[in-house]
Amino acid sequence: MPKNKFKLNIGSILEAEEGAHVEFDIDALLKLDEKTEMPITAAVQVMKLSHEVNVTAKKFTAEASVVCSRCIKKFKQKISIKLIERQFLFERPHVVEDADDLYLVDMKNATIDIAELFRQELLLHFPLIPLCSLKCKGLCAVCGKNLNLGDCGHNHDVDISSIETQKPLLKLKELFKQSQNGKTTDKQTKSSTKPNQKKI
Repeated sequence: MPKNKFKLNIGSILEAEEGAHVEFDIDALLKLDEKTEMPITAAVQVMKLSHEVNVTAKKFTAEASVVCSRCIKKFKQKISIKLIERQFLFERPHVVEDADDLYLVDMKNATIDIAELFRQELLLHFPLIPLCSLKCKGLCAVCGKNLNLGDCGHNHDVDISSIETQKPLLKLKELFKQSQNGKTTDKQTKSSTKPNQKKI
């Protein structure tokens, strides 16, 4: 494996006949942004075709640090992808339908960079609603306690009609209504104190 585990030198494949390929396992930290890295593993194959090289990654796994959408606790989320496959073209096509899905071989240096490929796949498979557990009880709607750590004494078996009274921001909502009512009353008062204007 090269020092940069995502930037691969494929010079030997480019010089070989169509169908030539290499296989290897990758175990490295994938940089998602300037502050975030994620450990990933995969079994990778790079094969030469007529106008491109075909890259496949099987048994792809990653581990992300995420926040549970119910109890807002940080936990490790494992992401598994059975197969990732893309073609890295030798030449840029005249018409590009989706630039984000275009991968090219660096023919000058005989390299391909599979880091962006893995980043895009992780975004597609990232959980929309992360849960630390399917049995996660979440937070109390009244006091905000993590119910996975124990009961807080509040009633959580409420029907839809009583949910409004359980909201922590209900008081803020009431104050907002009062302020709006106050503005309406002021407008009505000013309107009623205006002298009657006679038409000329």
